[in-house]
Amino acid sequence: MHIKIGNDLYPCTGYYPTAQDVRFEGVEGLTPPLTGSITLVSEDNGLILAVQDCGDYARQTYAEGMLTLTNEPEPPAPTAEELLATARAEAYGRIKGKCSAAIMSGVTVGDKHYRLNEDDQTAINAAVALVAAGETQIPFAADDGVTSMYTAEAVKEVAQTAYKWVLANRKYNAALYAWITRETDTAVLAAINYGSALPDDLAAALTAQLTAAGIDSGALAGLLN
Repeated sequence: MHIKIGNDLYPCTGYYPTAQDVRFEGVEGLTPPLTGSITLVSEDNGLILAVQDCGDYARQTYAEGMLTLTNEPEPPAPTAEELLATARAEAYGRIKGKCSAAIMSGVTVGDKHYRLNEDDQTAINAAVALVAAGETQIPFAADDGVTSMYTAEAVKEVAQTAYKWVLANRKYNAALYAWITRETDTAVLAAINYGSALPDDLAAALTAQLTAAGIDSGALAGLLN
């Protein structure tokens, strides 16, 4: 199908008339407001399928290829409270799952990198259990997949680095949620993402929490911007 407006033709993939409005789907290149009639024409044989007069409708909307002629009243503008709720929900949505992704990206110890997905963390815990059982040489592998014998001290270093990275991200994520929950500026909310620098008070509280856990305050330096 296509629609004809004056002498101009536009592709159209759908036509949906109702008692209150009519919608043309998959239409590109329009410049509303439109005047006159819109003729829907079959692509196969040029048969006129429908004719709509723009003057029969109170208003027009056109977005993402959807042209709507409607007599429905203009929807009320959102209140400040609704705009704030929307901005807050969008901010929550942007950071959802980002903490887990950051944790699973892993840590670097020496010249080797260790991913921290669920299986990797299980492997680290198993190696730590062997150390606790008195083993001094433990088979273990970094991301390269090459298993070698790690000393108990080497296993402890990987485990401790991983633990600090996991805890630091979880604490930061909690602070980020607290910020979104209290923030009342929609422009600020729109800019918040995982990795955003925290407000001073939340940053200080996070540093205190990390320090109390024996984690250097710069643990997240590569993450924050």
